[in-house]
Amino acid sequence: MRLRSSFAFIVLPALFLLSAVCVEATEYAIDPEESVFAAVVHKGGVAARFAHNHFIALEKYEAKLSLDGDDVTKTAFSISFAVNDLAPDKDGPRAKWFPRLQEADVLTEAFSPLDDSDRATIKEHMLAPNQLDGAKYPEIKAELVGIEPKSSSWGKREFGYAATMKVTIHGKTVERGFASDISLKDGVLKVEGVARFEFTEFGIPPYSAFLGTVKNKNAFEIYVNLTAKPKE
Repeated sequence: MRLRSSFAFIVLPALFLLSAVCVEATEYAIDPEESVFAAVVHKGGVAARFAHNHFIALEKYEAKLSLDGDDVTKTAFSISFAVNDLAPDKDGPRAKWFPRLQEADVLTEAFSPLDDSDRATIKEHMLAPNQLDGAKYPEIKAELVGIEPKSSSWGKREFGYAATMKVTIHGKTVERGFASDISLKDGVLKVEGVARFEFTEFGIPPYSAFLGTVKNKNAFEIYVNLTAKPKE
């Protein structure tokens, strides 16, 4: 009897721990209608009033999002997409996300009206050899490195978490902290984050035209807002 009791005392806790270790993280499906991964590019130069701020979002991407239990600091996220699938300045996404960008002081003025011809020209310039060089560097990717519950601010916004991501653009990888909010409620995972980068960090000179009188600023933001539910 004592041997059996000792066996149960040793083995049962071990089995419990093993089952806990083997539990897989829950994979989440991102809602494309309520989510965005975008870059905000700012106009500059002495003729900036004739230029435009840009909201460059994604239409197609491959993303993986998972959560281990209900601990949001154990969120895993990665995304990759073709440079050619970047969609600059679409009216719908600009209108939908501008209030959030304004609230976070990423932008202070509304986007300028653009037509399809403008967007085509912007994309052509964006993919040029002296910019993103889509022919040589066809992919952009990002990966979440870690999250910690740490207060951070961005403009007037206060965020409850600090997330670190690795972003690869133009063949160069930059690791940066994102001011972030993350929540899990009724099975819905929401992630919002923003960070500032510089084009020159990725070996890209800021776009410039008309002898520099119209150009983009070196600094730009990456803005992430994701809504997701467990995959069925």
